[in-house]
Amino acid sequence: MNCPKCGYAQDDAATACEACGLIFARYEERREDEAALATGAVAPPGKVAVEEPPAGRLDRAGRRALLIGAPIGVVCFALPFLDFVLGYLSILVHELGHAIAGWLMGFPSVPAFDFVYGGGVTILDERNAGVLIVLGALWAWAFWRLRRNALGLVCCGVLLAAHALLAFTPAHETLHMAAGHLSELVFAAIFLYRALSGVGCFVDAERPLYAGAATFVLLKAAGFAGRLMSDAEFRALYEEAKGGGKWMDLSRIADQFGLSLRTVAGWLLLLALLTPALTWFVFAARAPLRRFLARALEPNP
Repeated sequence: MNCPKCGYAQDDAATACEACGLIFARYEERREDEAALATGAVAPPGKVAVEEPPAGRLDRAGRRALLIGAPIGVVCFALPFLDFVLGYLSILVHELGHAIAGWLMGFPSVPAFDFVYGGGVTILDERNAGVLIVLGALWAWAFWRLRRNALGLVCCGVLLAAHALLAFTPAHETLHMAAGHLSELVFAAIFLYRALSGVGCFVDAERPLYAGAATFVLLKAAGFAGRLMSDAEFRALYEEAKGGGKWMDLSRIADQFGLSLRTVAGWLLLLALLTPALTWFVFAARAPLRRFLARALEPNP
């Protein structure tokens, strides 16, 4: 065996490294503790993590989180002042989604609030060779790290193919336009998952807050899509936003694919309605999903 610290080769039965003195049992214990801390299985020193419910079941704290948090989200959505103030949370997440998609496709992007027309705007620069080199280096590192893991290499290969297909075809434009609204739904799903499972929570009071934030963001997305579908005046105002010219995300997607704005809004509404169900599926199947991820990400299976 090779010492994990200094790399010195020695007998497999050795309990400590003959070169640097590392005690292998203590090293393994420390590595397991660090892995548990990184995955949220244990809490940092001085904090007590919320215990996760059994797979496929919602514990009492999870039910309480939904019963308290969901009405809070509804109230925040229904009251104009709270809806206006907290709406900037959705704007921030929306623009961050555009920026992240831009960087992943090789375009330096800067999210910002729009102080001219309101809402937000993400400044997208020309594709940058330096960004592409960094992305390529990250992919190379991932393949090198998982070089002994066949499952990990297959997963990396599939993800790399999907990334290349999106980045170097006209699909990157569609992804960038859709990323804002999709990021809102992903944000809501993450917060709803935390409310259901308690992952990342150290006091039970966090879970209702996560449920409230998820409910608010989902209602904002669904309400926005519903108004676009049902209100012709609202559709006209939306298409004339940002100074006119159909610069808004859903208008551009509709023009790109030759669809009506109502149709694209309907797809957004459907995704918003499906988000809680998909989140519940991940919550219920989290044990096998975690095992799969652990196998795929293990450098030395």
